[in-house]
Amino acid sequence: METTSNKYNHDLQSCVITTGISSLNFYNEQMQPFEQSDFLLYNLMRVSSIKNITKVAYYQVIIDFRDNNIKEVVFELLNYLLTFNVEIDVKIIYSEMIISDDAEECMSLLNRLSKHKLIKLETINKSLELKKEKENKYWIKRLRNVFFYGFR
Repeated sequence: METTSNKYNHDLQSCVITTGISSLNFYNEQMQPFEQSDFLLYNLMRVSSIKNITKVAYYQVIIDFRDNNIKEVVFELLNYLLTFNVEIDVKIIYSEMIISDDAEECMSLLNRLSKHKLIKLETINKSLELKKEKENKYWIKRLRNVFFYGFR
């Protein structure tokens, strides 16, 4: 497990936890530029590292179902964090292309925890973002074709 901090201060109040390579990449590309406060960052690669997570007042967990051992990591991580009785914000990077029993079981657990207000759950639909990118590229290509063919 990789642990980093943007400040060397022992009074940190928040922690970002990623569940593997895919979720860490999402954090680095989409969220890191907007982080302003002091926080710890844990990249959780295996269940045995969960006990090393420091207790803070607020956790932001980023889950990507493409990460390895995701079911085991999610279940054990939430069992560990819920004992702290702190605020937990979970962001799911969800893609319709990922259909597995592990993903369905994780979503079932997360939805139940959210329903009982033990966590705050947000789903980021990856497939919609990809469709928008493809549509934009199509229009750019079409404009290029108009430009090149219009001046012959």
